[in-house]
Amino acid sequence: MSTAHFLGGHARILWTLPVTTAEIEFRRRHGPEALEQLFDEAGIIPTDPFRPSVA
Repeated sequence: MSTAHFLGGHARILWTLPVTTAEIEFRRRHGPEALEQLFDEAGIIPTDPFRPSVA
C-alpha cells in the first residue's frame, strides 16, 4: 500500500498482483517483505498473470 499526500488530504493506493498458491503460502510463513524480496530478485513483470511462481 502506498499513500499519496495532496493539499487537503491523502489517498491510499492498494496494489493488486496476481499470485500463486505457493506464493500465498510463502507469505504466510515468511511475511510480505520476504515475498516482495523474492519478486524483486526474480525481476517479475507484475502484470503478467502467466508468470512462473517465485516460491
